[in-house]
Amino acid sequence: MDAMEKEFFKDIFTDVLNGKEGLTELLRQEKGDEGDQIAQESAQVLDLKLKRRQANYVRKVEKALEKMDSGDFGVCEECGDSISFERLKARPTATMCIKCKEDHERGENHMFDKGKNTVYHSNLKYGEFEKNAPSAKEVMKKALIS
Repeated sequence: MDAMEKEFFKDIFTDVLNGKEGLTELLRQEKGDEGDQIAQESAQVLDLKLKRRQANYVRKVEKALEKMDSGDFGVCEECGDSISFERLKARPTATMCIKCKEDHERGENHMFDKGKNTVYHSNLKYGEFEKNAPSAKEVMKKALIS
């Protein structure tokens, strides 16, 4: 990655850390009727979720800046290959190349459907499940035995 490309991302990260990108302000507490109070509480819950997301993103930005300083920015943490400029433009805090990220996500796609106690597999279409798949309980039992 050349110096101009690194500077491009450094400017984005600096703006985030300086509060120019999407930081939310605290909501003022005002009294009102029950409907106003419910709306206020809903807004506060949403605000807390946004603040948590922003804090998480700021941690990722700080990590990316540390990687810039150490010369590791734009290098995949899994395979050591370069992360493409296009991927970094789409997700500046990416820590994996697209191939490794896809492999990683495929591994995360084994989910449990608590309602049906069924294991879903990533190689099936949405809504399908393997008819002979072990139940979530069986999978957990096997994991505990291993």
